[in-house]
Amino acid sequence: MKIRTLALALLLTAAGGRAEAQRVHTPAAGTPERRLLMDALRLRMQRELNRPMIFEVQQLRVLGSWAFAEVIPRKPDGGAFDYRGTRFEQAWRDGVVDDASVALLHRVDGAWRVVRLAIGPTDVAWLGWETETGAPRAVLPYP
Repeated sequence: MKIRTLALALLLTAAGGRAEAQRVHTPAAGTPERRLLMDALRLRMQRELNRPMIFEVQQLRVLGSWAFAEVIPRKPDGGAFDYRGTRFEQAWRDGVVDDASVALLHRVDGAWRVVRLAIGPTDVAWLGWETETGAPRAVLPYP
């Protein structure tokens, strides 16, 4: 009986350690992890929108090798992003582009890659991303 109790205690301790290591966290501003995530997202968004930008980070959630980001693109001087000349120009003029964009990133071979991106969505764009990509549901901002 004591051996079973000890084995169960060891199992629970090991499982607790894994759960502790797998908590969602937000990398602090200025950390290498945050910089790598934002650089990967910036590269993709600059390619999509064909202009330089910085981000105002609204939300950044990391869980293991997955990350979710909600950002507001800004001009390099910090001003409001201008969608003129992009494929989003008409929607922006019509007021159907939200300020924020969302992305799901996955770390593969040590590098972050954007696997889903929604620029200026006016709805919950990430619904179903966990099923489509295999990302853990906990990394996404579900209530």
